[in-house]
Amino acid sequence: EIDGEVRIKNSTISGNIAINDGGGINNEEGTLFIFDSTISNNTGLKGGGIQNEMDGFVFLDHSTVSGNNSQGNGGGIHNAATASYLLVANSTITNNSADNDADANGNGGGIFTRADIEIENTIIAG
Repeated sequence: EIDGEVRIKNSTISGNIAINDGGGINNEEGTLFIFDSTISNNTGLKGGGIQNEMDGFVFLDHSTVSGNNSQGNGGGIHNAATASYLLVANSTITNNSADNDADANGNGGGIFTRADIEIENTIIAG
């Protein structure tokens, strides 16, 4: 859980499981910068790869969010609150899933948001 400023660079966050939010990363009120990194194969209740909530800020640049699973909304990224902010640039968000059980009620396999986001030069697929 992040509530300060964190910078992640040239890193891999993979194979994590959270019984609540943010399988890979849970950013509550912090400022999170992710550069040249991979967030993959994580599972969480909301935000399989990344959960950004409250008034958190996430800047994802030249990174990959792939193969993550949310049991609710936001397989790759869940941008939860209206005060939270997400900026994705020069990245790939692919092969993430939201709600993998039979009722298929999850939304936003790649990204689920309740706030404004910016996406630049990014692929969101699968």
